[in-house]
Amino acid sequence: MQWQDHEQRRFIRTEFPYTIILTLSDDEEISTYTENISATGVKVTIRKELPPQTRLSMQIYLSQEPILCKGKIIWTKGRQSECLEDTVVYDAGIEFFNIKEKDTFSINQCAEKSLRKDQDSKGGNQE
Repeated sequence: MQWQDHEQRRFIRTEFPYTIILTLSDDEEISTYTENISATGVKVTIRKELPPQTRLSMQIYLSQEPILCKGKIIWTKGRQSECLEDTVVYDAGIEFFNIKEKDTFSINQCAEKSLRKDQDSKGGNQE
């Protein structure tokens, strides 16, 4: 099941590997990268299965100063790792909550900037 199956796109989503640290309720930290991110949520790939509704804290590094917010696992899907033989990894969709308005704005700006770069590199702004 793909991320887009779970929500109608209200915000631009960018595919860029920003560093993200997930902290679970038992203080276990999982360091990974974003697969894609929008102002409302993020998709990550991790090596631990987290059930839907799991709540966690996040540090998202779009720049030197991380965005600090909370999130909730909306969906997960296991799959064979493309890089690690005999290893299952889990794609997970996380919805943001308790995120500052300025941080939502920053994420959306990064997504828009990434979209413009994509369009420019594909010749989308040529006359």
